[in-house]
Amino acid sequence: MEKANPSTKSSITCRQHNCCSEALVVFLVHQRVSLPLSHRAGTRSSISTSSRIRRLIVVVVVVVVVVIVVIVVVVVVVVVVVVVVVVVVAVVVFVVVVVL
Repeated sequence: MEKANPSTKSSITCRQHNCCSEALVVFLVHQRVSLPLSHRAGTRSSISTSSRIRRLIVVVVVVVVVVIVVIVVVVVVVVVVVVVVVVVVAVVVFVVVVVL
């Protein structure tokens, strides 16, 4: 340990460490006093976070299902429209060929 000599730089460092040590003790005492409250709040927070994660998963699953359903509906509508257009064109071509 460094000697506390006012004429050297080490005494300043030693005093600073002493001040930091006192601040650390005050901080730790404060943490020890408030630990049970923060621990209980942390438990509630973790339960709440777990619930939020479950809700988020449900929302993501619902969104994915809705997107898949919309894509399937759009594909079916496009296929139906293409089939109708092909049938109409085939009828028009058949009528033109038969009439002429």
